[in-house]
Amino acid sequence: MKRYGYRVLIGLWSIAVVALAGCSAQDAGENAYKQGDYAKALAKFSASDTPKSAYYRGLMYYKGEGVPRDAGEAARQFRSAADRGYADAQFDLGTLYAKGDGVPQDKQAALDWYMKAAAGGNNLAPFNIGLMYLNGDGVRQDREAALTWIRKAADLGNERAKSALKTLETK
Repeated sequence: MKRYGYRVLIGLWSIAVVALAGCSAQDAGENAYKQGDYAKALAKFSASDTPKSAYYRGLMYYKGEGVPRDAGEAARQFRSAADRGYADAQFDLGTLYAKGDGVPQDKQAALDWYMKAAAGGNNLAPFNIGLMYLNGDGVRQDREAALTWIRKAADLGNERAKSALKTLETK
């Protein structure tokens, strides 16, 4: 029984070491990214298979930071992170679908990704959902649904939503 316990302990330790290595590469990548050292950031993010690293790779490809701008590759990276529940990537992927940038324009896919991002706590997604309902952009126009979603964004601290809400509630 003792030998089995040691094997479990060694296995857990091995997992922890791999996880910490991924985190340290990710942290080093974030630091390099914030300092504008995109070559180092890309190398660190590529060494880490976390959703956050995939998200940053997507940002780099979308903005052309240290790599040629490639919205298609940005969408693939965002999707990798979004499929694993990373709310900011879900939001950005939704935005790509809304615009048809790097992916075919698909308002329903945009709404679906925004909904996932909103459920994950992203404060930009409910605002965009609200705007879609307000303008009838890919959905049936619905002022009450728009106000509900914009209020959610405002409650999450979205300043644009707070401002829009003041305007919309006076009309």
